[in-house]
Amino acid sequence: MQASMYAKEVVNIDSEQDEFVTKTIGQKLEIVPLENPVNFDINKPFKIQILLEGKPLKTARIDGTFDKFLKDKFAFSATTDLEGITEVMALAPGKWILKVMHKRAFGESKRCDEEILIASFTFKIK
Repeated sequence: MQASMYAKEVVNIDSEQDEFVTKTIGQKLEIVPLENPVNFDINKPFKIQILLEGKPLKTARIDGTFDKFLKDKFAFSATTDLEGITEVMALAPGKWILKVMHKRAFGESKRCDEEILIASFTFKIK
């Protein structure tokens, strides 16, 4: 088995509205917010997209949680649509983390038979 992990965090300073955070940065497995997290709010759904090698990852499971939630538990879980998009509903203010894991055959290599990719996206909701 080969495992790779990717992480991305968005930190907005003084409610800046830079839209570069909605662009892909080229990770093999990536969680991309479809709007700047500075606009995220409690009980207001927002959309994210999961990309695998730059293409939408269909029916991927994504889990999320926030500071002060139950230890080792997720507060949110969803599956992406055929465009790799899903909505997230934040339940509380604070630091949030979304995670996605994708397993696939490693290819023709005889050294390993499975590849596991894990991506996380961290942001703060006021």
